[in-house]
Amino acid sequence: MEDIDVDVVVIGSGPAGQKAAIQAAKLGRSVLVTESYEHPGGACLNSGTIPSKSLREAILDLTRFNEWSFYGREMTSREVSIDDLNYRLNQVLEEERRVIIRQFEKNRIGLLRGETSFLSPSLVEVTVGGVASHRIRAKIFIIASGSVPRNPLDVPFDDEVILDSTRLLSMSHLPDSLMVLGGGIIGSEYASFFAALGVKVTVIDKKEHMLPALDS
Repeated sequence: MEDIDVDVVVIGSGPAGQKAAIQAAKLGRSVLVTESYEHPGGACLNSGTIPSKSLREAILDLTRFNEWSFYGREMTSREVSIDDLNYRLNQVLEEERRVIIRQFEKNRIGLLRGETSFLSPSLVEVTVGGVASHRIRAKIFIIASGSVPRNPLDVPFDDEVILDSTRLLSMSHLPDSLMVLGGGIIGSEYASFFAALGVKVTVIDKKEHMLPALDS
C-alpha cells in the first residue's frame, strides 16, 4: 500500500477528466488521475465515439462506399474482413492513447489504473483486482467517471450472439445477418456500418421513426 498526497484527484480519464486534470496542472496544482479501464481515454476513446468514427472511416475507405453514390452503382471492391477493420481501429486507438500519455507527462500529471472508492471526504483508495494498491489524500476530487451501456438483467449477453455497443467492438467475424434493437444514433450508426459491409441488417425500434432525437 502506497500513500500519496496531491492537490487534485480526477476520477476518470475521458475527455472531461483529461481537460480538468490539465487545467488544474496549468494552474500550478499537483494532479493525479485514476482510471478503471486498462487504457486511458475512458469510454469515449476505448468503446464509444472514437472507435465508431474510426470504423466508419475504415469501412468507407475499404468498401469504396463513397464512390457508389458518385457513380450511381455499387463498385467492385475486395472483401473486407474483421481483421482489416480491427487493424485500422487499433492503429487509431494506440496513437490516441499515446497522445493522452504525452499530455499527462508534459503537465506532470500522475496516472493510476484501478477502481477508485472513497474512504472519507478527503481520502480515496485505488484497488486492482480487489487488492488495494494506493491511498490518496487530496483537497479536491473531480468525479468524471462516465457511463457504460445499460444491460437489462434478463437479457443473456454472451459476447457472441447478443452484444451491446461495447461488446460489438470485439467481434471476431462478420455475421451473415444482424438485428439492431434501437434506431437511435448509435443503433443507426452500427446498422449502417454493417449494411455497407454486406451484412443483412434489420433495425427494430418502438418509436414512430428512427433517429427521434434529430430534426426530421
